[in-house]
Amino acid sequence: YPLSQVHGLMILGLAPLFMDMYMKIRGVLGEYGIDLIHAHWAVPSGFLASLCRGTVPLLTTLEGGDIKIYGQKWWVKPLIRHTLAKSARTIAISNDLKTQAVKIGAESDKIVVIPDGVDMSEFKPMPKAASRLKTRLPDDFLVIFVGSLFQVKRVDRLLEVSARIDHDFKFHTVIVGDGPERSNLENLTRRLGLENVIFTGNISNDE
Repeated sequence: YPLSQVHGLMILGLAPLFMDMYMKIRGVLGEYGIDLIHAHWAVPSGFLASLCRGTVPLLTTLEGGDIKIYGQKWWVKPLIRHTLAKSARTIAISNDLKTQAVKIGAESDKIVVIPDGVDMSEFKPMPKAASRLKTRLPDDFLVIFVGSLFQVKRVDRLLEVSARIDHDFKFHTVIVGDGPERSNLENLTRRLGLENVIFTGNISNDE
């Protein structure tokens, strides 16, 4: 599960995983003569790659939780700062991530912002009536969340806000995705007395 779900002494339980990642990176570098390492997440992937890269250039992509969650912890900031200093270039998927990385100590001119892409040949707008028919969603106003159901996403706040909206306003809150928080969110939905929340679970690209 994501590193953002790990707290306190739980990090010690991941030591074998980190060591295995380190050894695998070293093994790949030694066996295949890699020209470039592209690490996703500054920690742990980027940090471990920075320790064993030798003279191989490192490209690090900041995904969000590494900077905005773990980057706020005092003992992780030096690891991220080391990773970004050793990276030839850094990709941030948003301007906000770049700003946060610079605050931690990254060099602004070494960071390029490249948002996550969307295949427009596969994902494109549809007429409202056709899309509602295909997705089997009600014709009301829709508030939609799409993502993994982890605590750091704070989907519980979305549900709490949904419960406070004027009941005369017809709308549905649609939660697309799955994860360890789903049962807690479903229980919260029942406690709040919400009858206008739809949990779809994971949806395949074809759907």
